[in-house]
Amino acid sequence: MNILFLGDVMGRAGRQAITDHLPRLRELWDLDFVVVNGENATSGMGLSGAHAKALLAAGADCITLGDHAFDQKDMLQFIENEPRVIRPLNFSKAAPGKGARVFTTQSGKRVLVAQALGQVFMKRPFDDPFSTLETVFRTHPLEGDLDAVIVDFHCEATSEKMAMGHWCDGRASLMVGTHTHVPTADAMILSRGCGYLSDAGMCGDYNSVIGMQRDEPLRRFITGMPKDRFAPALGGGDFVRGLYRNGRCRPCDADRNGAPRRAFAAKRAMTRSERLICIAVLVVVGAAWGMTLPLTKIAVSTGHKHFGLLFWQLAIGVLVMSFVAIARGKLLPMGRAHLRVYVMIALIGSVLPNTASYQAAVHLPAGVLSILLSMIPIWAFPIALALSLDRFEWRRFGGLAVGMGAVLMIVLPGAEMSGAIPVFWVFIGLIAGLFYACEGNVVARWGTAGLDPIQVLWGASIVGCVIVLPLALGSGQWIDPRLPFGAPELAQIASAVLHVLAYTGYVWLVGRAGPVFSVQISYLVTLFGILWAKLVLAEAYPAAIWGALALMLVGMYLVQPRNPAGLAEGDAIGDTGC
Repeated sequence: MNILFLGDVMGRAGRQAITDHLPRLRELWDLDFVVVNGENATSGMGLSGAHAKALLAAGADCITLGDHAFDQKDMLQFIENEPRVIRPLNFSKAAPGKGARVFTTQSGKRVLVAQALGQVFMKRPFDDPFSTLETVFRTHPLEGDLDAVIVDFHCEATSEKMAMGHWCDGRASLMVGTHTHVPTADAMILSRGCGYLSDAGMCGDYNSVIGMQRDEPLRRFITGMPKDRFAPALGGGDFVRGLYRNGRCRPCDADRNGAPRRAFAAKRAMTRSERLICIAVLVVVGAAWGMTLPLTKIAVSTGHKHFGLLFWQLAIGVLVMSFVAIARGKLLPMGRAHLRVYVMIALIGSVLPNTASYQAAVHLPAGVLSILLSMIPIWAFPIALALSLDRFEWRRFGGLAVGMGAVLMIVLPGAEMSGAIPVFWVFIGLIAGLFYACEGNVVARWGTAGLDPIQVLWGASIVGCVIVLPLALGSGQWIDPRLPFGAPELAQIASAVLHVLAYTGYVWLVGRAGPVFSVQISYLVTLFGILWAKLVLAEAYPAAIWGALALMLVGMYLVQPRNPAGLAEGDAIGDTGC
């Protein structure tokens, strides 16, 4: 399931951020369930019925409250008639509403949401949250018919939140803290699988004092003398955090006092010149990656074997990446979690797929290899379904079917060049794309332990060298670097350098233009692979191969993620494979 939890909505700026962006985020991230803490949404103190309706209409499935649950008096009546609003379990026993509820999503998933208040440093005493939640967990165990259990723990002390997190581990899917309006950097998965975060922060103006206009809090801290009431900041800050990592302000209308006000937008749309630059980078990176395919064909043309070629590809990559790392000024972390990532990516992103590719390149034309590797985004869809990273869509299933149809066209007897395409090596070529598709999904599922993509590639290349070196020596496939350099050796060096430079360019492109724009590189790699094969190797293709190419491009188009309407390119930064 894809679940989004949004921290305390603070005043008008927070409400505006929710209503402006949550509908698009639901589509962009394919969210199954959204929980919003709304206890400060009305004037920074409590939540009114009207504002609760606005948050629900924007896409919230559940609204949790807190110690200010009933500061807005109409909530006393509203909560009785709106079960999607939840107040703390351990509030006064006379309080209306409920503190826990099981929700059913549109896809039929059952989600329990519960909220409790802490006791440490809170302004007034509340009942013990642990014993109160114990009753709920006994009635609704996670191992029962529930798909997820979410606990919103609303309190001051991080020690109390951490204690609650460990107590909920094994009983809840997620325990997230609210109330302090400051996001913490301690997100983790606890030993029994519970997701934990001490505080989700707030949805509001971060150019403020925890969401309040700065003047009055500053006056009280400096002089100790109150003058005015606290009032929520009105959106003059730099970011609406918790919704977007990258924000930008643009001038808007004035607030009710006539002071300039700013409204928030997602990462700004690119200018014409910036978009042209991104298109140019897209083409150059696609051309560079496409060139590696005929270069691979040349590298295997005189008998060099896969383990020897793979070692030198990785070793050259390590050398180039070292220069890139020096230029960036970022070292390579070597903790236990980082090493696990390096080993995983080295195996499924390099050693296994490249071993298959080098062997298939001996028997298949470079153009056919280009078409087979374009199966990567098509393979990625069923793998994402298996890992619960995506949901089934007939459109994308059709793309998978069309892609398999393209493969069948390649292996049919009519797809002849100098002879029939060997079916066995076609499937070996497909295995390479399958591993690359696994790599992207594994990263999406388990992450990279805080490593950026350049560090992942650098570390995985080093580990890959360590894995492949004994294989090359033991199998007799070692390529002596003292041998005279000919076309195969130069092709291998050029291929390794192009791969690193293209990957670096692709990472920059994803960061600047977003994955929806950057994923178009898949088409360019395939097209340039065939073009370079024709120009460099003089390959010619029968009608069946061109038909397979057309089908594969259609299949790739059908499985690609759609760009949500109204969302500028660059709003979403994610991971896509090529």
